[in-house]
Amino acid sequence: MKELLSSFVLILMMVQLSGCQDSNSGNKQNTATPDNVPITELVIADEQLQRCIFDNASKEEWIYTEEVVQLRCDSRHDGIRDISDLRKLFNLRSLSLDLSDMNVIEPSILPHLEMLSIRADQPKEINLTHLSQLVSLSLVVENMSAIDLSSQARLRYLSLINHSLTELDLSQNEQLEELVLEVSIDSIILPQLQQLRSLNLSNSANSILDLSGVNLRSLSIRNSAVTSLDLREQTQLVQIDASYSALQQVDFPLNSPLRYLNLTGSSVKHVDLSALSELRYVDISDASLQEVVLGDHRYLTDLKLTNNQLTHVSLLGAGQLKNLDVSGNLLESLSVSGSNKLFSLHASNNHLRTLDLTDFKKLTILTLSGNQLKTVDLSHSTYLRFVQLQYSETESLKFPSLFNVNPEFNFTGNPLSAETIEIIENEIAPKGVKVVY
Repeated sequence: MKELLSSFVLILMMVQLSGCQDSNSGNKQNTATPDNVPITELVIADEQLQRCIFDNASKEEWIYTEEVVQLRCDSRHDGIRDISDLRKLFNLRSLSLDLSDMNVIEPSILPHLEMLSIRADQPKEINLTHLSQLVSLSLVVENMSAIDLSSQARLRYLSLINHSLTELDLSQNEQLEELVLEVSIDSIILPQLQQLRSLNLSNSANSILDLSGVNLRSLSIRNSAVTSLDLREQTQLVQIDASYSALQQVDFPLNSPLRYLNLTGSSVKHVDLSALSELRYVDISDASLQEVVLGDHRYLTDLKLTNNQLTHVSLLGAGQLKNLDVSGNLLESLSVSGSNKLFSLHASNNHLRTLDLTDFKKLTILTLSGNQLKTVDLSHSTYLRFVQLQYSETESLKFPSLFNVNPEFNFTGNPLSAETIEIIENEIAPKGVKVVY
């Protein structure tokens, strides 16, 4: 995920570097003019807005108004009712406002703004008409059924949280690269946003999502009402988060660069991952999963399929796999080969009768409680530190001849044979191994 740097961060850097004079008064000579006055002499009608400006100036060591290129008014400045005097900050390019007492918000008085963030409780209107230079816009508002973004043709980042919104027109925002929407619109149809790379619809109420006009690298529908995803044309996707969504069906592209997949808590029953050879991380826990088709996942390091209805899992060629969790299923068989770097294996509460641990020489953590494993061979895993094998009908155990660490074993609730108990007491426990049985 590190390679997916947020466009918002990039935009912030651009805004601070492009067209803005050096804000450090120690590096230049400031000259007072009718516009460029000392900040302490500014006449600001709204007391809380004045306090915000003075607080920012004190923190940044600004002296003159021309140095104010960015301004943040947060909850410490609660009660702002009039922002009209912000026009006196003629170099202002980035503005963040936390407003609770304004019904009509007019940031359009600042036509040179490039970044705008507004959090407001009960606004009736936010006028963005003249803000044609905006590249980043974040709005957290309620009780507004429509927002006009037709003047923001340069917009590259948009974050909009508004559960009263009934319509949204993005047809004039073709430069968008990152879009975050938490809205209650039933159907979101994106226009031809060819530059869009990141889409986040977490907590949105829309059940239909049409991605035909975009080519994404990152998609999140976490906790949304989306029921199906057609990703066959999304050949650039690197990460997907559909956790705790209403998702029931997903179609993946062929030869996809997808690396991160999270379907935890979704309603998917069948998932075919066989064509996703670049996967690194997969989590489909606590879903309704009955079948998962795996393929050649040579880069996969983490696979979590906990608490589903799987009866078998077969994973071949996952040479980088370090963590595997298939606990809480109906597994009768678990086939994992070529994973000699496996660090932890969790397969408790299944119906396993046999399990081959031969390849897992680096295995450190093993949990197999609640199975039907009469014989368990641990002899190849000399790095074991923690083993839980409780109530698994186990009678016979084989141990490593050498332990590289002092492990802890718990075999409670098993009908261990007399021979196995003798080995534990006379050979294993004297080596410093803690055994409970």
